[in-house]
Amino acid sequence: MPDTPDRTTSHRHWPVTQNLLGDEDPVSAEELALLQEQPHGDITALSTPTGLFTYVSAASRATLGWEPGELVGRMAEDYVHPEDLPAVLTCRDAALRSSAPVTATFRFRCKDGGYLWTESLLRQIPHPRNSSRILLMASIRDIANRKLVEDTLQRQALTDPLTGIANRTVFMDRLSQALLRLERSPTLIGVIYLDLDRFKVINDSLGHELGDRLLMKVAERALTTLRPTDTLARLGGDEFVILSEGLTVNEDARQLAERVCTSIEEPFVLGDESIVCTASAGVATTADATHSARGLLQEADLALYRAKGRGRNRAEVFDEELRTTAIGRLSIERMVRSAIDEDLLRVHYQPIVDLRTGRVVLAEALVRIQGPEELISPDLFVDIAEESGLLVTVDGYVLERAVQQMAAWSRELAP
Repeated sequence: MPDTPDRTTSHRHWPVTQNLLGDEDPVSAEELALLQEQPHGDITALSTPTGLFTYVSAASRATLGWEPGELVGRMAEDYVHPEDLPAVLTCRDAALRSSAPVTATFRFRCKDGGYLWTESLLRQIPHPRNSSRILLMASIRDIANRKLVEDTLQRQALTDPLTGIANRTVFMDRLSQALLRLERSPTLIGVIYLDLDRFKVINDSLGHELGDRLLMKVAERALTTLRPTDTLARLGGDEFVILSEGLTVNEDARQLAERVCTSIEEPFVLGDESIVCTASAGVATTADATHSARGLLQEADLALYRAKGRGRNRAEVFDEELRTTAIGRLSIERMVRSAIDEDLLRVHYQPIVDLRTGRVVLAEALVRIQGPEELISPDLFVDIAEESGLLVTVDGYVLERAVQQMAAWSRELAP
């Protein structure tokens, strides 16, 4: 929004050149007294119920660049940004129907052609010469700085601070809306889950600053492969997601994922460094409006997991095989949660023997889950416990039991 030039503020009021009744007599000092109570710097304006300015205070000169006489006799709506006009007219109608003040936020056209964000407190007042008629009195305030702060905070809430693209909140909202639109438009939507291959090695070896710059470049390059209607978001770390609507067949989403992966293969030049980086992608699609947004994202994540397992730098599509795998993984995750909640974790100790002396010098703590008939090996559940965030709880349990056991052994072996 263009800034208005600095202007000298005058505190005297211009006479009313036209009022509601159409006479040309200037307003008396008593009639103007009610206008003097406005906050310093605010513009005071009177208008007819139809929006014709009949009085504008001199503060308009410093704030908007307009002389009061240039506004009086003109329609207020001529100075409102077209996008804001419907809301302003609604507020004016509300002020006419009620004696309570109404607040409107809109962009006011300045004399230099730019628009200034303003806030107007609008209320009815009786006409000075005819109490059966009313005027609308507006106190108009410059809120450009406040609006700038609000817009900045909104951007921070809705965009990834590093790359400037959408964040998880925006992505999930757009995905939910896209699913709802499937009720009216029988097409496909696709979700592509992207992850940079071995990004941690790059980050650790070249430094986090260079790693951040690489993530920014990846986002820029990925955007060049997308349609304007597609959404690219960063979930965190080196994980990105893409939402693509209006697809015809599942193959469209897979081809898009492959194009993105191919674009990332090209070396990134960052200062004196030329970095080669690849990406893996998981693809999930649906034409079902009842599909959950979270479920679709999880399906794309599972497909990504398979792409990583099959060699990286490739795209994999979620299918029935992965669905069966997902059900199995969910079952194991539930088993671990139940083991934690129901105290079914068991800690066994494997002795470590000094071969020179034959004495036990250490012991390794090994966790198991007590099943209905036998102990369940960690090979079955540790990876899933780690991915689901449960391994921290399991580790804490094992550590606590190991410390307790060491203390018990110390007491037993004490002379």
